[in-house]
Amino acid sequence: MKTQFLFFAVIFISVPAFSQVIRLYGYEQAVSGGAEKEQGFISGKEEKPVTGNNRYFLFAEVKKGEPVIMKNVWIKRNSFSFKTDTLKKLPYVLQNSNGGELSFRDTLVKSAGGNVIQLSALSRIDNIQMPAGLKNKVIRNELVIVFLYRKKTLTAVLKKIKRVTPLFTQ
Repeated sequence: MKTQFLFFAVIFISVPAFSQVIRLYGYEQAVSGGAEKEQGFISGKEEKPVTGNNRYFLFAEVKKGEPVIMKNVWIKRNSFSFKTDTLKKLPYVLQNSNGGELSFRDTLVKSAGGNVIQLSALSRIDNIQMPAGLKNKVIRNELVIVFLYRKKTLTAVLKKIKRVTPLFTQ
């Protein structure tokens, strides 16, 4: 009995040390009409702009303390380049207008106990080698983020990306 208790105590104490990413937030916005999509490019990699008429808003809530370095992002089985910014102010509200009038507001991140990192300026990367053991996660989840924490490569996943109010302009 004491052996089982010790085993479970070690598991519960050691697992949170590696769960630096508390929560992922993923949103997709359809863009149609004359609206422009945000596109970002990082030199040195073979990249293409986001296909289709969608914008992605991705956030990772991480524990305060030791830094987390985001390495790769996979959205709906495609690898994307990105840049990261720590949000200074919450809530994060997406506001869009059609012709100057505010037409909708979507609150993407209301509040958080840790730091919130936004991953933005996404463009699709072709011809990237998928790390071993990542294929099943990429197939089963719409969002997979690979990050470096305490010199260990770890992953965080989000099963389904939420759709927000579409953007339509003339």
